[in-house]
Amino acid sequence: MVFKHLFFGKGIQVKKIQSGVAKGIKMNIDFNNKTQRYLGIDEREIQKKFKQFAISTNTFVDIGSSDGYDGLIYYKYNRTGTQFLIDADAQFIDIQRENFKMNFFDTKNVHFIAKFIANYSDENHVDIDNFLKDMNGPFFLKIDVDGGELEVLKGVAKVLQKAQCKVILEPTTKELEINCCNNLRKFWI
Repeated sequence: MVFKHLFFGKGIQVKKIQSGVAKGIKMNIDFNNKTQRYLGIDEREIQKKFKQFAISTNTFVDIGSSDGYDGLIYYKYNRTGTQFLIDADAQFIDIQRENFKMNFFDTKNVHFIAKFIANYSDENHVDIDNFLKDMNGPFFLKIDVDGGELEVLKGVAKVLQKAQCKVILEPTTKELEINCCNNLRKFWI
């Protein structure tokens, strides 16, 4: 941690990402826990596929969107696609908007949603299947909800049945990964 503070400074700073698929995107970066993001190596294992999916889809649904990092990357490669940035924590909406604004990214096709994913909609939940039923694919779903991925998959079953649905899933355990893969197989096999 001392090295990070000496090299990068302390606190949250607006910085341009240095390399990778997000190169050139400005963000508020906290060097205590996002140094890899600044260097461009954050989630390096999915960067190539993420870029391919962004270019080849019409609609991006980021479930667990946090600060909007993935939405910014999607916009960099697909400025006409529709985005739904969904995070249950409402504090992220202002952060997401600020990150888009500092990059001069247009948000007319970006929908910021502070709700949980469910198979119903109310003031705290959104039913993605119902929400996207009249939209055209191909769809790109990125799901990273720190352990709730299998429950999210249940809430997007109809979307997954549509043709040309791309998914990046980030489960937190090997067991959850196996269960999620088994769940996804029934849609695509």
